[in-house]
Amino acid sequence: MKNRKIINVFIISFLMFFISLNNINANTFNILATNFCQREEIARVIGYIDFFIKIIRVAVPIVLIISAMIKLTNAITKNDGLDSVKKVLVVNVVAAILIFLIPSFINIITKITGTYDSYENCIKLSKNPIKTNPVNPINNGEGASNDGSPSITSITHKGSFVVVNAQKGTSGNIAGYYFTTSSTKPNGKEDTWVVKDTTRLEIAKLPGTYYVYVKDSQNKISLPAKLNITWEELLKDGPRSRDDSFAPIPNNIDSVLKQKSDSKEKLDDFIAWSVKSAGLFTKEGVVTAAISAANYLHAKHNLHISYISNRFCFNQRYNVNFGSNPDWGKPIGYNDIQEKSTDSNGTIYPRQIAQREGILKYCEGNYGGLDCQSFVGWSIHNGGFKANNTHGSYIGKNKAVESSVNKSGDFARAVSLYDSLIMGDIMVNPHHVMLFLAHYDENNDGKKDGVYVYEMYTRVGMRKWSYQELYNKEKYYNVKHMSGYYSNSNNYACLQNSKGNIVEIPNAWKDKSSLFKSNCKA
Repeated sequence: MKNRKIINVFIISFLMFFISLNNINANTFNILATNFCQREEIARVIGYIDFFIKIIRVAVPIVLIISAMIKLTNAITKNDGLDSVKKVLVVNVVAAILIFLIPSFINIITKITGTYDSYENCIKLSKNPIKTNPVNPINNGEGASNDGSPSITSITHKGSFVVVNAQKGTSGNIAGYYFTTSSTKPNGKEDTWVVKDTTRLEIAKLPGTYYVYVKDSQNKISLPAKLNITWEELLKDGPRSRDDSFAPIPNNIDSVLKQKSDSKEKLDDFIAWSVKSAGLFTKEGVVTAAISAANYLHAKHNLHISYISNRFCFNQRYNVNFGSNPDWGKPIGYNDIQEKSTDSNGTIYPRQIAQREGILKYCEGNYGGLDCQSFVGWSIHNGGFKANNTHGSYIGKNKAVESSVNKSGDFARAVSLYDSLIMGDIMVNPHHVMLFLAHYDENNDGKKDGVYVYEMYTRVGMRKWSYQELYNKEKYYNVKHMSGYYSNSNNYACLQNSKGNIVEIPNAWKDKSSLFKSNCKA
């Protein structure tokens, strides 16, 4: 009897716990899904809970039914209390069915309350946690000071998507964050401070070892914490350009992000602060722009920017505004096709002929996005530079220098060319273009064995190529060395678009706007 009461109390408590989910609204789940569910320690707990629920769902009904069957068998054998045992059997079977159906009840409740998608998203995100790097303070074991200064409580990252959590001290609220590769403590007036009055900072960082500081409104600076990111981590944990299956943005990016309690403004701010922290008007800024939007969408929402051939449709080579394109994710229809479309042979078709040639069929059903050329152009522009529609436009005075190996060139010549690459250079063949990130040394023998690149192929992301792969495929022999382009202030971006209208600049760059050329048109 006592055991029955315990079981009944357990069943009722278990049911009430999940039924109470009815009181949790969609916004709460969205917060969990975007800011909570991928934290490594939380993901582990969610995984245990999910496993526990699966065990309970199967094990408890089996125990209840077996227990009742044993009692029924004993009653039949002894011919004692058969009617009361039958009642126990019925109760236990009903309880077993209810417990087994608990996940179905949860799905029904979350669908009724509009929380189902976020609930499912939270479970899915928990299976792909953001890696948590232990905070490694330089001066003491807590990463805090004794004079009331702020402190860094944790740093996590997935790919280049970095989250820094801070705690204010007694002298003022959090006012900014600082990343440096030097162990020298910064002052509170450094230009590259990320000026944010929040205890949680999201930013994209290139691989490297950083000393991270936080300051408060009184310019009191925390002790540093250490952050390490490697290129292999970026390849493993960030978006990859050819082998991931996460979904494209399924509608205009602003509306999609708002449904996830996020916004295009937050994404643009993320891109701007990431570039500024890396260095506006630098090759590092260009590469950071390239990885920022893709890593944000991948880490927070499991989304990617669609590949769309701009020869055929959706005239988006790049946009002269800074930040994400508002038409990313826009479903493409007939009116979105360029008035003149170019096929793979360079033949120009008016829109009506394009429809007849099947180009409309290719475009419709896809979503607005980028192709490889427009991705490179967008990245260069968001790094603070002028950018034209095609990669060929970077050759010339004050621009890029091109080196190449023709198809008859030997492997040694190709290796020499690949060795000469530096971050921000462009690799190109007649059909594709990629942004060079870094070399890798496979055997740790001091020799370069291949390259990491960022590209738009089927999605924006990273890829690893060995020298032998590049040579065997007879691709990417042309290299555009961009250092002269990036170092020339005449190539700084304009503040006016092609029509002479002032372009919008994210708030993060407002204090840098004087460095943009205001007397030119893009």
